[in-house]
Amino acid sequence: MRVSLVKVMEMQARAIPHFHAIIRLDAASNAPSPEPPNANVTAATLGALVTRAAVASESDALAQKLLSLTVPGVPDIYHGTEIFDDSLVDPDNRRPVDFSRLRTELAEGNHPKMRVVAAALRSRRDRPATYLSGGYTPVSATGVAPERVIAFTRGDDVLVAVRRWTLRETSWDQTYLTLPEGDWTDRITGRVLRGTVSAAELFSDLPGALLER
Repeated sequence: MRVSLVKVMEMQARAIPHFHAIIRLDAASNAPSPEPPNANVTAATLGALVTRAAVASESDALAQKLLSLTVPGVPDIYHGTEIFDDSLVDPDNRRPVDFSRLRTELAEGNHPKMRVVAAALRSRRDRPATYLSGGYTPVSATGVAPERVIAFTRGDDVLVAVRRWTLRETSWDQTYLTLPEGDWTDRITGRVLRGTVSAAELFSDLPGALLER
């Protein structure tokens, strides 16, 4: 496949007005600003967007990492990314890994991504048959926003659930997931859940849950 740099630049130029329109959304009503989409964007406006997006991006990153460590296949973790890392491509991602900090984060158990990674790897270690040969069965959510929840079982003793599209507001307390029979313990938080639980309860601490029975 051949890609022309000129074509790419033209596409970027056409996208800029749309980008301006998006970041000038009114925070209260989510309605486009009456100002033209190519108006100058203030640093404050862009800063507000970055702050809002950062929360959603960290949430989505945690959900994606939990999925990558529990779906069928071989999980992969790039050294140093057991916690959030903003490195770009070469040479940034070839910097020495701060293993001392990683050991501290693992021992303290406070960093959200380290908690997800450690819990998922320990689950795989303790239940090899589940992850090597256990089934993979989707579990559907119900309520006002079922499409915002991804859930599945591995075998009959592990259930994974994550939320997605977190930049959009929704009523998590009106979205539900019905767990298979029995008591389910969240490997990450230690909570015990059973029956039908709301997404608000399921994701009260983190955007993902790793339940074991």
